[in-house]
Amino acid sequence: MRQLWPKRPYMRLFLFIALIFALLVAPFSIYLSRLFSNHAYQEIERFNRHKLSHTQQNVEFVTDRLKHDSLSIYQDASIQNWLQASEDENRGLLQNDALTALTKYIASEPFIESAYLINRKTRSVIDYRTRKHTFDDFYDRNILRRLSEHSDASLHYFSHEVNGRTHQALIVPSSRSGVSYNGYLVLLLNRTSLETYLLQSSGEEGIETVVTDAGGRIILGLDTPELQEALRSGPQGESGQYETKIAGRKWSVGYTGVLAENWTIYYLTEMSGMTKEADRVQRALLGSSLVLLLLLLTVLFWNTRSAYRRFRLLEERVVDLRQFVDNHKQLIRTEAVRQWLLQGRLLQIHRRELAAETSLLGHPCYYIAIIRIDDYKAFCDKYSFFSRNLLKFAIQNIAAEIVGKNGRTVFGVDFGSDHLAFVIGCREPEPSVLVRALEETSDQISNYLNIDAIISLSGKLHADDDFRMAYNRALELTLLKFLTGERKVYEEKDLGAYSTLLDFTEEDELLNALLDTIRFGRKEQVEKRAGELFRHLQSLAYEECRFQLKLLLYRLYRAFGHLTSLESKEGIQSFVDRFGSLGELEDWLIREAHAIIQQLGRNLNQPVSVKEERVKEILTYIHTNLHNPGLSVHDIADHVSLSPGYLRQLFKDHLQVTLAEYILMTRINYVKELMGNSDSSITEIAEMAGFLTKSHFFTVFKKTTGMTPSEYRKYSKAGHSDIGGGNER
Repeated sequence: MRQLWPKRPYMRLFLFIALIFALLVAPFSIYLSRLFSNHAYQEIERFNRHKLSHTQQNVEFVTDRLKHDSLSIYQDASIQNWLQASEDENRGLLQNDALTALTKYIASEPFIESAYLINRKTRSVIDYRTRKHTFDDFYDRNILRRLSEHSDASLHYFSHEVNGRTHQALIVPSSRSGVSYNGYLVLLLNRTSLETYLLQSSGEEGIETVVTDAGGRIILGLDTPELQEALRSGPQGESGQYETKIAGRKWSVGYTGVLAENWTIYYLTEMSGMTKEADRVQRALLGSSLVLLLLLLTVLFWNTRSAYRRFRLLEERVVDLRQFVDNHKQLIRTEAVRQWLLQGRLLQIHRRELAAETSLLGHPCYYIAIIRIDDYKAFCDKYSFFSRNLLKFAIQNIAAEIVGKNGRTVFGVDFGSDHLAFVIGCREPEPSVLVRALEETSDQISNYLNIDAIISLSGKLHADDDFRMAYNRALELTLLKFLTGERKVYEEKDLGAYSTLLDFTEEDELLNALLDTIRFGRKEQVEKRAGELFRHLQSLAYEECRFQLKLLLYRLYRAFGHLTSLESKEGIQSFVDRFGSLGELEDWLIREAHAIIQQLGRNLNQPVSVKEERVKEILTYIHTNLHNPGLSVHDIADHVSLSPGYLRQLFKDHLQVTLAEYILMTRINYVKELMGNSDSSITEIAEMAGFLTKSHFFTVFKKTTGMTPSEYRKYSKAGHSDIGGGNER
């Protein structure tokens, strides 16, 4: 026995842990399989009850409606004239009118297969199928016998056989108190249509729905002797659930009654399917256990190789160092492309960097693509700040892999907001090919990341064109998804009638006042501003009013897209058509504005950890968009879904410096770094740091450092690294 026991310690440890693992997993697997079986039973019972209730409602509705229709047919003037006519009158026109009226009713009712009009005074019958008969030559003798016996004391359905086929039949009027009428209407119902509509059988094996009458005979559904006998011998009552065996197979049976007709509805589910599923789950659990054992074996075996750990660590450090160098180069290239997009032109220093490290500048034409994350608010709520960055990185990789084929060069830039921008270098103009590649990119992002993306593509550009203008235009194109609701790659040609919306000006005082009221959280002024705006809309012509409504919703979505209930799935036109009047739309707008203001202020009571993550996100956005001269508090507030006032307060509380001061000092420090590390001109450096004008840059720089940019560069080159340091944060 000892010879069988392994001598190596790691093998003994492996066997010991494997045994413990097996003892733990086996009962747990059995428990899970039983839990699944019980759950399956409960789900079957719940579904049976729902199906029975639904079928019962259908049966009651159809039977009541057919009774009502039969009375309507019977009371038709043309039919009554024929039913009450004597022998001399019952000719020609009366008969044709009655048959025409009967045909009109039956042709519109799929549940009625045939019908008889019976005049006992003239002993004649009008058959919907075979036209007129006398009592002597009429083929359905059973119905004549039933009428002569006065057996229908109330308006009820009964089983009636004609030519070897069984129908549910109805006689109008009923013979209450033994009264005999001169004329009768007999309806024969179509069993196939009733089964199709009432039972709604899916055709799935192991599921049956049947209806029985008061005598236990199956009148609708599968009719076999074994099934009929099993149902007759089962429990009786208004409703219930039980299990039984039919032809050697075990079934779960649910039943309920239709009181008006004294019928019973049964829903049967075979139990073997559930047992098979439980067995499948149990096998899956056992297979998972074996996989876990193999994984455990792998881990234990890896531990025996600890002697090689130092070599692996060394290899990992070399790989990390190489990755760090590659990432640093990639960061420099990305920064150059970001500034190219934000400033509109490529500075000389960036041109040299891109030319040395990439083939981007070797292309004769360029395009700018924007990938915008749809419903960015839900995206932010679902993922943390770190996870969002990883997903955006994945989007960049997918786009670069798909679009960067056939000799194209693609560089993606994350601006820290709801979109990514891509500069695409091409050998020749190929917008249609790029559109197909971007459509494939959208599909892959949806499939692998479960993210809906809105994509736009600019027109053809040259290296010396204004990339900032093209970038802004492409970014606006993604908003067409809100206007049209279409899922496609948007191009300049898609603007069409929406160009006036995208090219709006800021001159609408009423609309701007309303948006500012929402932005600054002035909840008490919302109704006043909305009222002023809608009173103005009421004075406009119809088409102009509709245009202004579209502009209102577009501006609202553009300003607060992350916070509104507006979605880009259905399009702006469909949304406007929901409302019947301007008053309804005004009420909606007021509610929406209050909801946005509430969301802007809801962050006041967030825990410290959430606030710290918000501050981290704010800082990332600032550093990512530092080169943008138009960076403002409102841009940052919209990005992090905060009101401007609360944004300033949150930033000041955490960093003890105002937001404007932080942005200014970050730009100044960036300028200092570039002055010491690059040979770019002072004007280029100011543009790279996001200063809008040269005069403004010189003013704030001298105020901060105590010297002009030229003087600072001169002294920093001489080795005075601490110049102006006292003013830095």
